[in-house]
Amino acid sequence: MITFLRNTLAGALKPLLFGTFLAGAIVSMPTLAVKNDGVFELDANAVDDPAVPGIDWDVVFNSPPGTPGVTFLTDPVNSSTDNIFIGGGSKDERDVSAAGITKTVWGNTQGSPPDKDDLEHAYAALYNNSAGDELVYFGADRYSNSGDSAIGFWFFKQPVTANANGSFNGVHTPGDILVTSDFLQGGGDSVINVFKWNGNAQNPLTLLATAQIVNGNPVGGTIDPVTGLFCTTADTACAVANKNGTPAPWPYTFKGSAPANTFPQGTFFEGGINLTQLLGGTECFSSFMAMTRTSASTTAQLKDFVVGPFKNCSIAVSKSCNVVRLTDSGDNTSLLYMASYNGVVTNTSDGSLPVGTVISVRDDAGTPDPATSDDVTPAGFPMTLSSALPKNGTVPFSGTFFTNDNPPHNTVYATATFSGNVLTANYGVDCTGLALSPNLSLTKNCGIPATANAAAKPGVELVLQNGVLVVQVNVSGTVCNTSTTTGLNLAVNVTDDAVGVGNPPDPTQLFSGTLVQSSPYDANASCANYSYSYMPNAGDGSTNPASAGIFSDTATALGTNPRLKPAEQPFQQASVHCPICPCTGTGCTN
Repeated sequence: MITFLRNTLAGALKPLLFGTFLAGAIVSMPTLAVKNDGVFELDANAVDDPAVPGIDWDVVFNSPPGTPGVTFLTDPVNSSTDNIFIGGGSKDERDVSAAGITKTVWGNTQGSPPDKDDLEHAYAALYNNSAGDELVYFGADRYSNSGDSAIGFWFFKQPVTANANGSFNGVHTPGDILVTSDFLQGGGDSVINVFKWNGNAQNPLTLLATAQIVNGNPVGGTIDPVTGLFCTTADTACAVANKNGTPAPWPYTFKGSAPANTFPQGTFFEGGINLTQLLGGTECFSSFMAMTRTSASTTAQLKDFVVGPFKNCSIAVSKSCNVVRLTDSGDNTSLLYMASYNGVVTNTSDGSLPVGTVISVRDDAGTPDPATSDDVTPAGFPMTLSSALPKNGTVPFSGTFFTNDNPPHNTVYATATFSGNVLTANYGVDCTGLALSPNLSLTKNCGIPATANAAAKPGVELVLQNGVLVVQVNVSGTVCNTSTTTGLNLAVNVTDDAVGVGNPPDPTQLFSGTLVQSSPYDANASCANYSYSYMPNAGDGSTNPASAGIFSDTATALGTNPRLKPAEQPFQQASVHCPICPCTGTGCTN
């Protein structure tokens, strides 16, 4: 089986259909109609008629991929490797797999179905009409018209796939839809039935609509005299097989003699149902299956099948976030980053999410794992829609979370629940981190201020050492923990390269200790003074006489905290130039 998802251009076509050449037609149409609704052409052929409002299967097939609610499936034809049903349990009234509610389930194998039951392509598309009703259209073509056949279409809420071992994945869910009808070569008796899976193991299918053609006369329905389209009386379900040869807009193989690229009589089938009117609300599906069968009865033996994705309901969630500050956990033992975020939940379905839909959002608090113990819920969620949310409509959310990471990788999860449908989406994003450096301030000055026990010292002075006068440079300064976060206590080390002492200069420790930040900008608790004196071997080496005797050095402060990453440890430098005597002439650098 080859599966193609085709973009029906629904978003571009619908405004044109309803707003341009349908302006008068819609007013006169019944709102329940599936036929002649200006959305899709049910006319026993697959080619769009420009003179008739609505699109056809060729538009679906040739449109680019990407839009939910559209499926085009290609099945092996005239092949011994075709997937076909096997076993007496493969009936509509049985569940798909052993995980369901019935003891007997479907089975499959590879083989060659009878030519008249050999499906070649199957297709489905979902749209909204002008009244907002959901309309789902479906069709198939077969390899041969050598005899009559019956056909069925399943729309599953769960993903359903066939396994190579003969089993299936997925189970029936209440709300799954089955449409059965006849794939006739010519006229004769026919039927169209619409069923809903109700989840009752004894009687799992509920009949929603039915109509028959008996001896050429409609019972509970109507027949279009031109196309042969057969519909229920309320036009909530319609179906037709082609009475005449009609162009095939995709590669098609026929067993027998027929013009190229043509569906001979009785090889093309299409139909449609109004989901909103039949079900009373919106339904969401994940998979689509077409199958041939011995009859339209739910107890019929099933033959060939093709199954693939069909997703008409979906949501998306997106967000942005920024780390805004570093905060104490409250016990002065750990630190957390606080991030703020904004996002939206978007309805990416082909139709509206109905009133009463419950939208939930949870944020993973910067730790992308399935656990929910650290998750947060934005204010106002879960929330219930008081009005229908149209396609591409959005619901905003915002909030804050705390994390150990800077920046955190954050994930948000969203669900939309209504009428037994649960739509899910998630989105991961790297938040914008908080710039922490420098988080230290460092000053350095020439000279040492006076203290209670010592006199002030100038930046440069001559001192007697071993009976010899030598130059001594005196420096002092202040280092501060400038963090705005309470409890960010830093182990600070201040060193000075002491230019002229050693070659290269050896760093000299000026201060080592812990600067406690007990409250934001607490200058008394978060600062420390330091001072230092050294005897350089030479000046800076300047050839400018006016700059002779200039002594330069650089102090470096590094603050560390075990709760910060290495790249986040604060760092600061301060330089000072101490001249022997002030220079006021041209070219002075002090």
